[in-house]
Amino acid sequence: MTEERFQELLEDYADGTIDEAGSEELMAGFAEDAELKERFVSQLRVANALHGLQAMDDSEQRTSQVLDSIRLAKDAPDISESVITELRGNIKVVPFPLMRIGWAIAAAVALILALITQRPAVESVATLANAADAQWADDQTFSENEGLPTGMLRLDSGIARIDFATGVRVTLEGPARLELLSKTEVRLHAGNLAAHVPPAGVGFQVYTKKVDVTDLGTTFGVSIGTDGSTDVEVFEGKVEVAPPVGDRSGSVTREIILEGDAINVPGDATKARRRRLKPRSFRGWQMLFGVLNTGGRIKFINAQAITNPSEVTDAENIIVFPERFHSAPQDSVTATFTSPGTYTHKELRNRSEPIVLQKRAVHSYLLQFNPPFNETAANSDQIPFIGEVTFDRPIIAVITDREQLIRSDPQLGKRRFTYPDRPVRGLEHGDSITLSADRHTLTVDWLVMQSLKNGMDQVRVVVDAGARTGADSSVY
Repeated sequence: MTEERFQELLEDYADGTIDEAGSEELMAGFAEDAELKERFVSQLRVANALHGLQAMDDSEQRTSQVLDSIRLAKDAPDISESVITELRGNIKVVPFPLMRIGWAIAAAVALILALITQRPAVESVATLANAADAQWADDQTFSENEGLPTGMLRLDSGIARIDFATGVRVTLEGPARLELLSKTEVRLHAGNLAAHVPPAGVGFQVYTKKVDVTDLGTTFGVSIGTDGSTDVEVFEGKVEVAPPVGDRSGSVTREIILEGDAINVPGDATKARRRRLKPRSFRGWQMLFGVLNTGGRIKFINAQAITNPSEVTDAENIIVFPERFHSAPQDSVTATFTSPGTYTHKELRNRSEPIVLQKRAVHSYLLQFNPPFNETAANSDQIPFIGEVTFDRPIIAVITDREQLIRSDPQLGKRRFTYPDRPVRGLEHGDSITLSADRHTLTVDWLVMQSLKNGMDQVRVVVDAGARTGADSSVY
């Protein structure tokens, strides 16, 4: 877009005379160049700062008035979301009047701006919750729990999880480029993204060059390949996909993608293809659900469509399943133990501790060893399975007893899961489990048989979710 055309569209917008074609042209420009949008909004803010400025003969008074107007601009609302909303719907929603100004005056004001040392406060739209081996580009540096304003995040390598106030979680796997547009919108320019959206966050949107994704209550992933191809995968719930504003290629039509399905838009902009979702490994997947690390014989469930734990078999690993998030149990739950330490099966037998959960929000997870069922196989020798899992929040209780597991299923189990009623569901003779002093890491040392009829070991872990959100999300 030429500078002359940019200024024409900017003046049309400020006058309220921009038409649909002009809106589409601007949106397409923003999609191609994030800095173009920032410059557009910045010049609108300058116009607002000068709103009401009256012509004065005294040049000294004029300068003072300009400076006062600019200083007041720091208290003006962020109009980025309003601008995007208006361009999409061509409905005027800017929360204050804008005046058309001569761009020569705007340039002079920009020069005065450079002399002002006080900068407007920047509002955060999200928080960097966790990062693992994260290397940021362009001298970007972020600390965990740091607020993030609108703008581009450039992750060269590693994993980063970004949390929004609505409870939406997004993880990035580098190399990736993610632009934060607002508290409910992001634009993925490159890389892999996974999103977990609770009921309070329904409507969260991810824009790409090929397709726009609107969450309808789900967990989903978006990936952009080096060739520009774009994949949208739905692990639970459903999303709506639509062509980007101004895209008339016809490669994408507005439609609903259901759980277990995926859509691929090739880089050459040919017709999008529907396909079934295939389980895959995604480094940001476990961090999305609050698991920072797994090691030894423990691994997190692969990114895949939701399934009952009893349907997942693995003779080589203990699998971690996320169950409920920000659950708000109505009744007390009986746990096996709540304090750090190492517990053998003998010490856990007949042990119980009631925990009151009504005044706190919790996450729950299921650790399971479930080898493939074989009707005719003889029992194998017992072998030790040692592993550990580290959570981003402190563990407040562990349930290892079969009866306690069954009684806690309605409160802490995932509503969509069907839990087995098997006599060997909990821990058995020879098993031990350790809760670290900081309450974040659980280490297991289990004796297992990799060929055992009806064999299954399960343990439930209850993690403190922090402040209660009021929304019980069991999305996986």
